[in-house]
Amino acid sequence: MPSPRSIVPPLLLALMLVVVPITGLAATEYGITADPSMDTPSETTTYEGKEYTVSSITPVTTDDTISVQTTAPEGTSYDINFRGPENQIISSGRETGDASHTIDYFGSGEAGTYAITIQQDGTTQTVQPVVVQGYDIVVSAPETVEQGESVTIEASVSERSIEKHSAFDRVEFVIGNEDIEVREQMSQADDGTYTATVSTDDLETQSYNVYAAVRGDKEVRKRDEILGVSEATSFEVTAAATETPTDTNPGGSPGSEPTDNTATPTVTPTTPTETSTATPATNATTTPTTTDAPTATPTDDTPTATDGSGVIDPSTATETATTDADGPGFSALLTTLAFVGAFALHRRR
Repeated sequence: MPSPRSIVPPLLLALMLVVVPITGLAATEYGITADPSMDTPSETTTYEGKEYTVSSITPVTTDDTISVQTTAPEGTSYDINFRGPENQIISSGRETGDASHTIDYFGSGEAGTYAITIQQDGTTQTVQPVVVQGYDIVVSAPETVEQGESVTIEASVSERSIEKHSAFDRVEFVIGNEDIEVREQMSQADDGTYTATVSTDDLETQSYNVYAAVRGDKEVRKRDEILGVSEATSFEVTAAATETPTDTNPGGSPGSEPTDNTATPTVTPTTPTETSTATPATNATTTPTTTDAPTATPTDDTPTATDGSGVIDPSTATETATTDADGPGFSALLTTLAFVGAFALHRRR
């Protein structure tokens, strides 16, 4: 069985093999921070056959000075180069590890796209784009816009009195944050003014940066040259407002139908009234005659008529007139009373 002492050296060797590659990866990191600088959406650029991710640019004029902060592996020596549009070296400095550097010479003073690079053993490690301004550009946009609506971007462009590395080609705008969301060419509205209208259908509800740039007709480092760039402004895409339905039943209970508060007239059926007709008799003798309202006697045997349209007509009832005074008993009584009255009258005479 191996002793504890014989196990320790192999373990230490294994840990060293794991740690060394990690340290080596960290040693390959280089970076450039420039002042002035403007953050831009990340994009990939190609330089000397190698791709680099760029997330800021440095806009300057010919009398500006660029302050550069570099990061590099400790103890590593490298060159900080300032290169022109034709990739020519304009100025260079030798540094070791993290360092500060100043660039204040812009070659012949042509407006166009330049670059700051870190080069170690002949290999470019990182790139920082620099734009020597040939145009002054001011971009504007509304502060907020509802999602689904269009946003209008306007750029005011004026040319600076300076030689340009390439001729004017177009004005374009860029919308984005960490990544580019929209990049399009702008239309000239009048002398020095360019506009573009963009739909926000595909933009999320958040804040976006927007800037405009003048592009030249030559390629520099595999991209159309930038001859001028504006400062970034921002706008916010907000959620579309939700329409509230109009209340068609104010004051009513949920689910009830609206009412017009109009009173419905009440129809009261008319009940037939019996009419008594008194007929005065001659010789002061009055014989009341009572006529009852006719009583309708339904006849079950009466057939129901149907017209040609299929609508059933109501049956016609046959009315039979009757009186309460009918009957032989009542008639005999009246005859007797009349005879007695006539006899009494005759005796008085």
